[in-house]
Amino acid sequence: MASVKAPLLENAEMFDQEDIDQENKVSNQLLHPYVTLFHVLFRMAALISYLLCGWFSDSFIFSFVFVVLMLSADFWTVKNITGRLLVGLRWWNY
Repeated sequence: MASVKAPLLENAEMFDQEDIDQENKVSNQLLHPYVTLFHVLFRMAALISYLLCGWFSDSFIFSFVFVVLMLSADFWTVKNITGRLLVGLRWWNY
């Protein structure tokens, strides 16, 4: 039986320490700092408003609506902006 090599592994090159160090330097910088800020901001706003709405209002309806609006803004931001820019997510139909 003849040995068959995988086409993707025939020309594989090993990484050396210089390649790994260069990759670590690039990965320590944020490519989209404002996008990352808003990604974290909407999530923290929803969490903080959930925790603190009881202090500012006794209305459950107001608290519920405000938290749902913050989570909706978070979902829209992740789906349309941060998901696309930070991790390359794409949403489309065929």
